[in-house]
Amino acid sequence: METTLDGEANVLPRLALLTAPHMAALEAFRENLERDGRSVPHFDPFDGGVEAELLILLETPGPSTSPVRFVSIDNPTGTAANLRRFLTAAGIVRTRIILWNIVPWLSPRRQRPTVPDIKAGVAQSLDLLENLPRLRAIVPAGRTANALTPFVLGRFPIFPIGHPSPTSTRRPISPPE
Repeated sequence: METTLDGEANVLPRLALLTAPHMAALEAFRENLERDGRSVPHFDPFDGGVEAELLILLETPGPSTSPVRFVSIDNPTGTAANLRRFLTAAGIVRTRIILWNIVPWLSPRRQRPTVPDIKAGVAQSLDLLENLPRLRAIVPAGRTANALTPFVLGRFPIFPIGHPSPTSTRRPISPPE
């Protein structure tokens, strides 16, 4: 199922699934991150949730005008479109993955993450791993996400990739369908 997250009609079904068994612990984790007043996008319940075997770790939430945000391959962005294309080419179905950001909160000024942000994000990511009992591998996408690698080497296979943004891949993409 491919439904671009570009309108309320596409967001509401996902919101309804945030209490589903595969999502409840992750939504509680996310809500806990918001306690300090930061805005943190939801995990996408169309992905694997706590059943995920592969964590794809991005850098930070991307730009959006939507009041309800998800870390999703269905976002109407070039990064999401590239990631969808990569996963399809690799034969990886979305129910086997979970997407997250090493720095999971939205920056008020869309600035690059600071060293303290990245250190805090690594700590949060290590906590996230405790909610993913079936996790088998981690794919850090880009240098910033790769900051987690020294803390999980030996626990999980790590498959670093370049960030899937259109700028990083230098490949023109078509708009999401």
